[in-house]
Amino acid sequence: MSLLNQILKWTESLPLWQRDACRRLLQKESRLDEADHSKLYALFKKENGIETEDAIQPSPLAKEHLPIEITPGESVVLLALRDMQNVNQIPSDRILTFSEVGITVIYGGNGSGKSGYARVMKRACRARDQSEPIHPNANDPTAAKKVPTAKFDIKIMGTPHEVEWSRDMMSPDRLSSISVFDSKCARSYITAEQDVAYLPYGLDIIESLANQVLPKLSEMLESEIGGIDVSTLPFDRKRPTRPPC
Repeated sequence: MSLLNQILKWTESLPLWQRDACRRLLQKESRLDEADHSKLYALFKKENGIETEDAIQPSPLAKEHLPIEITPGESVVLLALRDMQNVNQIPSDRILTFSEVGITVIYGGNGSGKSGYARVMKRACRARDQSEPIHPNANDPTAAKKVPTAKFDIKIMGTPHEVEWSRDMMSPDRLSSISVFDSKCARSYITAEQDVAYLPYGLDIIESLANQVLPKLSEMLESEIGGIDVSTLPFDRKRPTRPPC
């Protein structure tokens, strides 16, 4: 069993709000912002019977958020990304092809579509970083209501397959076995000896839950408790007085 699947199994014993936190930590490379913490705090209060105006529901880490485990000996090769609809200003008839062997170098000037292709690949292949949105065509006033889609040509054990992807649907399992990696998918830190070290893929979810999320929500809870003004003055006259001896 892969490390990510072991982490998923471990999260099943956690409260729902913590499982939601683990999903956010996976998809946002452990870089949660104030909005994430506010939503997690609302989930925490709701799960503990405290009323909140936020109607948010937990979305815990699940199997569909993780790459599938490839059967030993199985190979999945990316051949092309094509027929992209509603992705930046990239024409739908453009085809981005990849070599079956060796390295494919893709280059071009600013605005040529490199980032647009990369964002689609990261979303479709369940890359670790899911923070970058897929932008619509800025020149199309109706683009915001359209759903980005694309088709992937792949080979599974030498047999060609066409896989359709849509932003608003769960990414196909077969695409999740293709690794998409960039600087935002890395987790690194500088050691005391100034060496660059890397945490195993996914292990930082546990580290960030313990060292970032829990202390932050604890701080928010203490702050809210400290802000409650409880005055006993209205009850002072109702307190029984001890008769003199």
